[in-house]
Amino acid sequence: MEKRRILHIFTPEKHASPFEVNMAVDAGYDVVVPYTQVALNDITALIQDAIFSRRVEDSRYTGIFIGGKDVAVAQQMLSQAKQAMYHPFAVSLLADPSEAFSTAAAIIALVMQQLEKSSQNLSQQKVVIFGSTSALGISTALLAAKQQANVTVVSHRSYETAQTIADAYSARYRLKNLMGADGSTVETRLRALENAIVVINAAKTGTLVLKRDELTTAQYLRVAVDTNAIPPAGIAGITLKDNAQLLGIANDYAVSFGAVPIRELKYKIQHQLFQQMLSTEQSVCLDFHNAFEIACRLLGVQP
Repeated sequence: MEKRRILHIFTPEKHASPFEVNMAVDAGYDVVVPYTQVALNDITALIQDAIFSRRVEDSRYTGIFIGGKDVAVAQQMLSQAKQAMYHPFAVSLLADPSEAFSTAAAIIALVMQQLEKSSQNLSQQKVVIFGSTSALGISTALLAAKQQANVTVVSHRSYETAQTIADAYSARYRLKNLMGADGSTVETRLRALENAIVVINAAKTGTLVLKRDELTTAQYLRVAVDTNAIPPAGIAGITLKDNAQLLGIANDYAVSFGAVPIRELKYKIQHQLFQQMLSTEQSVCLDFHNAFEIACRLLGVQP
């Protein structure tokens, strides 16, 4: 009899995300078991319990999902999980904290697809991201920076907050094109928007980060993205269903994307990540790189 497909969800948070449970079951897992308030030093024991509890030939029926809200912690847990396995005892791993990896992949792939329509790409272009302390903001910044964009992460708290994040992830991923900016006042937000061709809101839902007249000052803007699904809009004037809608601002070519098209693509990306874990004969280890590869393939974009 074929073994049942089991997914173990590890999260440092108090609760596992119902979103992750639903996605896993819809993808085909028979049993989903959450483990909450998991610390980094818990990972080795949990992984080894998982890999040694089934025969080697049945290990493909076991998967590990690493969630939480912190990108750095999730990546550390993923690395620790890989180190805890011993060939041929291994199971498949997927990290997607707060679904940030799959959502960020959707955002950047959509932006790239739009830019390609005018024979442009992200290389050396200025991308401004509001919500720099969120898992989504950090993940989106990393993917944009890896496409050679000049990425500015904006914090409503202070310049120091944003630059600390930029410095930390620049060091971790060896990036030279990630910088911080202050978004605490109108004046500093306008300075951050100067020369931007892409503006992305990844801040906490229900928070207005850019007013319409502020966005209008971005005269070179090509694409504006608002991930906010809860009113008010994060970027005024962008609606939930915007899908390359003309913004009608200072120039006549800037378009907007709202939460609905981003989430529809994100669902497909995460579903395929789970499917990859379920269908593989050999164990796989998946993170934002794999999510981005899937997003680009779905949209026909060249990464």
